[in-house]
Amino acid sequence: MSELSGMNCLVTGGAGFVGSHLVDALVAEGHQVSVFDNLSTGKRYNIMRHGTKVEFIQGDIRDMSALAQACQGKDIVFHKAAIASVAESVRDPQSTYEVNILGTGNVFEAAGAAKVKHLVFASSAAVYGPMEYPECHEDTPLQPASQYGLSKLVGEQYGRFYAGFHNMQVTCLRYFNIYGARQSPSSDYAGVISLFIHNLLANKNLIVFGDGNQTRDFVNVADVVQANLKALANTGQYPFEILNIGSGQKRSLLALIEALRDLGFQRFDVEHRPDRRGDLRHSSSNINKAKKLLGFCPAVAFKDGLAEVVDYIRLQKESSMGSLQAGEPFVNDPDKACNA
Repeated sequence: MSELSGMNCLVTGGAGFVGSHLVDALVAEGHQVSVFDNLSTGKRYNIMRHGTKVEFIQGDIRDMSALAQACQGKDIVFHKAAIASVAESVRDPQSTYEVNILGTGNVFEAAGAAKVKHLVFASSAAVYGPMEYPECHEDTPLQPASQYGLSKLVGEQYGRFYAGFHNMQVTCLRYFNIYGARQSPSSDYAGVISLFIHNLLANKNLIVFGDGNQTRDFVNVADVVQANLKALANTGQYPFEILNIGSGQKRSLLALIEALRDLGFQRFDVEHRPDRRGDLRHSSSNINKAKKLLGFCPAVAFKDGLAEVVDYIRLQKESSMGSLQAGEPFVNDPDKACNA
């Protein structure tokens, strides 16, 4: 058994979309896993399959005492808990700052005080802001266009500080547009792929903010989990790093819609509405640094990942019509749509 086998892991936001997929993978690799989640968007259902293999702690990252206790004895903390919405951050900056800035500061402080070896922070491509270059490199100038992007940039600065202050390894993963099973469509800034598919299965038209030519770098949640596992495997190898995690490819919303037509969705119209404040026109990642440092390599082909999400949502719809017991409520509100 290697030195990194059976690590004691804490996943904040571990009952959520990305966090629960990461929990699945950590359990499968034989690590000891604790989840810290306030269930504001996460669901116990997402991790219940693991039973007593996963310790669940219902708590809020704004509660320093609960967080400090949860960090005790942990080797690595994966910090996924956040208000992950550009639109929400524009509407209610205070709440975003309380969770993503104050709460994230608490996570770094608690982890450092508990002598955690490594903290992996879920950052975002939103730190880049409007693209002035063909693709985003980690050294691309940063100019967040929303309070959400600003909050994630502050989180990265926490990481740089605490890596030195507490001698704690910190890896900041700048996620691009994640999609996959378990992604909730219930917020107005949920993943556009999940929202589109839910609406199509409900025989609703699609809402696009803008002309649809805006581009996104869609990365499957399985590849995001792979990046986190690669970071874990590199515990002790560097003090602080910031890494782009995307597919390395960009697609327009119109191309996404055509891909959905190719999967059999034909009878729908697209309604265009005005651009929303804070939304980016283009987003594309350069992932060479993550490939070189971590050995990260996206493995899920877009058409396969898209088909998997369609199958998952269709199954959820069929098995939970009229019920919220399946862990992800089926929402078919046509006004809920987004560009990211």
